[in-house]
Amino acid sequence: NLTIGGASSFNTSSTNETITLSDVSSTNAFTGALTLSSTGANAHVVIDNGTTAIDIASASVGGNLTLTSGAAAGITDSGTVTVDGNLIATTDANSGIINMDNLAVDGSISLTTHGTGNATIVNDAGLDFAASTIGGALNATATTLNISDSGTLTVTGTTIITLGTNPILSVSGATSATDLDGFTITLDTTNNLFAGGITLRYKNVLPPDDNSDMDLVRQMVFAELVRGLYTNLKNIHGAYEDISGYDIRRMYELFVNSMPNPKKEFKEFKKNLSNEFIIRKKKESIAEENENNEL
Repeated sequence: NLTIGGASSFNTSSTNETITLSDVSSTNAFTGALTLSSTGANAHVVIDNGTTAIDIASASVGGNLTLTSGAAAGITDSGTVTVDGNLIATTDANSGIINMDNLAVDGSISLTTHGTGNATIVNDAGLDFAASTIGGALNATATTLNISDSGTLTVTGTTIITLGTNPILSVSGATSATDLDGFTITLDTTNNLFAGGITLRYKNVLPPDDNSDMDLVRQMVFAELVRGLYTNLKNIHGAYEDISGYDIRRMYELFVNSMPNPKKEFKEFKKNLSNEFIIRKKKESIAEENENNEL
């Protein structure tokens, strides 16, 4: 048994040498953060920390990295975890979680959580899921490149898959998508099960037009509608001939509020048109009126 109260650092000094701290007859307890370093495609690292949580402060692994913890706090990273090979992360007791948002994994990623344990990962490139079983929810992000699966994914809780750092669109129920940069999400391995539902988040809708061109078009269409309504009142169901100006203003208010960026700029004003008769009343004194009558 290796019981270390402080931080631990394990490094190999030559190519393709391994680090294996997972003897089945031992129960290790690395309480502090771990720093791991190995070079070479076969320089695999295996850590089983018994019922103690694993915190990776820093890792640069040339081969595969395999981590196991039976703690409720599970497996986390407080620094960048670089893996040239595959990452296999497992919690095997106490509904342990996996929360690794500083990943730089080139190979596949396999996740297994005990009980209702959730899994959250963020990789600096794409994501390739090897066979994974998540008892709780899965929240996985690839900051760029593609997301795919080379093994069966079974998730009991909700699944949120995010592609890119600016996911504008969220689509529920889909398992494949293509973003505006041409990168794809493809989770099509036979027998995949997303029991709690799946949502894909990715960049596939342009931001609203800052010039509000569409809003202007809608305003013009509405103006034509109102103009036609006034002009053809007698041709549209006689019962509605008495439609009031208030009704029109109310229609406009509801219309404006339905727009993405509603701006109430409707003002009521009265102006005499050039072809209208203008009647002015003039008051005269009684004396002047009598004088006029005599004339």
